[in-house]
Amino acid sequence: MSTKPIISSSSSPSLSFSTSPSLSSSIITRSPYSDVPFAQLQNAITAKLEGSNYLLWKAQFLPFLQGYDLGKFVNGSHNCPPVLTPEGTPNPLFAHWIHRDKLILGWIFSTLTQPILAKVHTCVSSAEAWASLDKFFASKTEANLLHLKRELQHIKKGNQTMVDYLARAKQLYDDIVAVGHTIS
Repeated sequence: MSTKPIISSSSSPSLSFSTSPSLSSSIITRSPYSDVPFAQLQNAITAKLEGSNYLLWKAQFLPFLQGYDLGKFVNGSHNCPPVLTPEGTPNPLFAHWIHRDKLILGWIFSTLTQPILAKVHTCVSSAEAWASLDKFFASKTEANLLHLKRELQHIKKGNQTMVDYLARAKQLYDDIVAVGHTIS
């Protein structure tokens, strides 16, 4: 028997190998998502999410997911396929989707501090956890933005050196930009 690579027609890229064209049960599918080592995540996300670093955490986590074409899981644009095919047989895409989503959910949980994890530990999908974190931190981010803008508007040199004064103004500006707003 020869082994021939077969490109899958599923929505996500995978490579399948078949020992016999007539034996569909002997197909082995290798997903590129299962090749993402957990250690890479630990190197990419340098800080656990706590109360004050949500934007930094998100700025590190989202590109990591997007780099592996997994961002669509957390933004809700890649919905879970049906459990059964139209013919009534188990849908293999369902199992692959669940596997990837639980992997991402585990990654999210592993980068949270215990107090933050306690707020989302009952989430059953990565999209649900992501949305819960966004909702929880959205009001804090908006309040923080208002505080930063007010602080920048009222900054005074006082007895600071000019270098320290300008560094503080630049830090406030950078923090406002990090929240996703611009200053004109």
